[in-house]
Amino acid sequence: MPLTEGREFRYIKPKMKIKLFQLVIGFAFSLIVFAGPTLAAEVETSPRLLPDSPFYFMKSWAESLSLFFTFDEKAKAEKLLEFSNERLREAKFLGLEGKVEENKKALERYQRQLNESLEKVQTLKEKGKEVEDLAVKITEATAKHQVVLEGVYEKVPSQAREGILKAIEVSQKGGSQALESITTQKREEILNKINETIPGAKEKLEEIKNQADPEQIKSRLKEKFGF
Repeated sequence: MPLTEGREFRYIKPKMKIKLFQLVIGFAFSLIVFAGPTLAAEVETSPRLLPDSPFYFMKSWAESLSLFFTFDEKAKAEKLLEFSNERLREAKFLGLEGKVEENKKALERYQRQLNESLEKVQTLKEKGKEVEDLAVKITEATAKHQVVLEGVYEKVPSQAREGILKAIEVSQKGGSQALESITTQKREEILNKINETIPGAKEKLEEIKNQADPEQIKSRLKEKFGF
């Protein structure tokens, strides 16, 4: 009589179990090292694993392990920003594929991880730690995120647009909050750099600087796209 799958695993030698576990851990971390998010990663390129993949749980697991073994709070904040960048990449391609529910969940995770990064930056600032370099990265990232989100807004199914508007709002607020942690002298320099290097960022930078409310953003998009 054949053994069940569970019984077969029980009969694997302990050393083999350890090797299998190490193999799984190694594969999970390889997703971070070789396919994981970086702030330099182009949002235009499709992630190797999307949330609708049966192997996506390993990507989530690898990110959780990576964050768990990052002990410096500033490094954790940067890692969370990188993860939010990856969630945006996922949301973009899920939206373009018409996968509304998956797109919505990816955008919710994007907002959560961006906010967690900002919370850590705020905590570090209150403790008197230097956070300006990280605040600059968040300002640059959120400006790029808003350009991407606005570009996707007109191409996704209408049911997905409300979620994208919410993500734009959260991103804009995040950029405004990060901007406050940059000295006045350096602020204009950074904004000019973003304006020069990120096509289409000018309007978004104005909204970040002026802390535009959601209705202003919604009104501008309606005027631009007609819906």
